[in-house]
Amino acid sequence: MTVAGALASKLSGQNSCYQGSEGSTQKCDLAADNGTITAHVDKIGPYQGMTLAIGFAPKTFADAPFNPIEKLLEVVPVTFLLGSCTWPAPPWLASLKGGTLSHRILSFALLLYYAAAGWTWKWYQHSPQPERIAVRADKIPVTRLEKELRPAALTIRFSGSVARLDQLGKEIREGVRIEPVISGRWSWTSDSRLAFQPGSDWPASNC
Repeated sequence: MTVAGALASKLSGQNSCYQGSEGSTQKCDLAADNGTITAHVDKIGPYQGMTLAIGFAPKTFADAPFNPIEKLLEVVPVTFLLGSCTWPAPPWLASLKGGTLSHRILSFALLLYYAAAGWTWKWYQHSPQPERIAVRADKIPVTRLEKELRPAALTIRFSGSVARLDQLGKEIREGVRIEPVISGRWSWTSDSRLAFQPGSDWPASNC
């Protein structure tokens, strides 16, 4: 191993090398020359390895930032603050672990189904909702008997704005009709009020 640059001058020369299984204290050959550290092991058996420790002068590396949470947990264990908790697996998870292949596939499919259903419901709640409009028609009063009959208009009221502003006060020739057919004129008197002014008096049988 080679330590280059200004860091090589910080080597303390206190190097160690161990070989063998975990926790072994058997040392291996080690040599250091101008920042190059060489370790040699003759033979390593199965599940064995080599550990190389290199010493540097004090203050070579900066200390880790102070973390009060870590220091607190070193003194006071988490179980003292929050207590011990256990999580028993639900029955479906236990059966999934020990069931047959077909049972596992079915359980996994049900899990995907409920996950998809939950996502769909959440998407629906956050999607734009349709605006519901209520409609009612005013009662048509009886036409007064005068020399010149002036029948009242049929007024249809909506609970919200439904007409385009460029249609206000203009005659509507399509999209709406009255049955039986009566001559007259449809028009928007406001963005939420539609009126039909008949050309003649309302037939008594249709009022």
